[in-house]
Amino acid sequence: MGRDTRTLVAAFVALGAHFSAVSALLPQWAERAGDGVLAAVPALFGGLVAGVLVSAPILADAPPGRVLRGAAVAQAASLVALAAAGRSLVPGTAWLVVALAGVSGVAFGLIETSVSLAARSATGTDRRLGRLFAVSAATAAAVPALVFLAARAGVADAVLALAAVAGVTVALRPAVGRRPAVRPDPAVGSHAVPDERTGNLPAAVPDERPGVPWRVLVPVATALALYVGVETLLAGWSAVLVRDLLAASPSTASLGASAFWVLMSAGRAWGARSAPAGMWPRAVTAAALFAVAAAGVLVGHVPALVLAACAATVLAIAPMYPRLLGLALERLDGRSAARWTGPLVAAGAAGGSLLPALALALGPATGAATFVVAALASLALGAVAPPRRPPRTPAAP
Repeated sequence: MGRDTRTLVAAFVALGAHFSAVSALLPQWAERAGDGVLAAVPALFGGLVAGVLVSAPILADAPPGRVLRGAAVAQAASLVALAAAGRSLVPGTAWLVVALAGVSGVAFGLIETSVSLAARSATGTDRRLGRLFAVSAATAAAVPALVFLAARAGVADAVLALAAVAGVTVALRPAVGRRPAVRPDPAVGSHAVPDERTGNLPAAVPDERPGVPWRVLVPVATALALYVGVETLLAGWSAVLVRDLLAASPSTASLGASAFWVLMSAGRAWGARSAPAGMWPRAVTAAALFAVAAAGVLVGHVPALVLAACAATVLAIAPMYPRLLGLALERLDGRSAARWTGPLVAAGAAGGSLLPALALALGPATGAATFVVAALASLALGAVAPPRRPPRTPAAP
């Protein structure tokens, strides 16, 4: 594992631990200060959207490695402050945790966009991001168990230090993702970026038209919004599914979240190692599985069928996010990639908010309407997602 790869892995560990730790600590914080602390989750997502949007102008002029190091420092500081605030919570102080969660979300968004851009290479970006997102998912799966064990020792808030330590590690390591020199070459276009290790130019890729590269941005942004929306329907309500379908206690139901991230980790690890596949087969598979889940709710309320369909869906869709983002980054030149990575991630975050809101407007979180919405969104995702473009060889002189 190279030096840059180790830094990228530490950044994705920080991302996985960050959200998972905050989510796992909410019940304990609520016990100390009331349910007002539950607003920390939307506050974190609000900060995330702000972070990815503000990253666009920053990354257009600054190397992603430098932005990543600064954001990692901000994340570590905000998480230490959040741990201290959570530890000292009393009734009436929930607003402090909510505010600090929002601040940490801004750092989260900056890290996610800068680390995605730092991971960009001439080819194979989607596979590389797939492996890194698998690391993040594995971390997110492990953190709730650490919270459970730490709670028995009375130091649950200290688990936030896991993400803080990872952030400090990123900040102390040399910057990654330095922009290589850009030189013109008629065979590959006027914005060819040499490979960082070999210095060779990539395969021929036609230049995007001047201005906004709409033909890349529109389908990828739409697909990301639909994907994150579908994933959020599963991730956000995984514990609720276990509670409602199995009549489990709240403590047992929380294991549903760990189960989701274990499946997501396995799906992304498998996707990173397997040959790239088109989005359409995965999307159709997900739509069919969601239809099975809806039928399980409507016809006889068969909980085992619903949960099995949801688990299989997680495995099917897990590799799609890094591949969508990676495909976009491969098709944009260096400056366009820096400019539009933030808005692309923001589009996904917006979908993660809007699609669950639509499902709730139509019925309960674990009702048949939720699975119907997810099935339709999956079909739409398959229709708009761009196909993977095979690598081209330079034209003969």
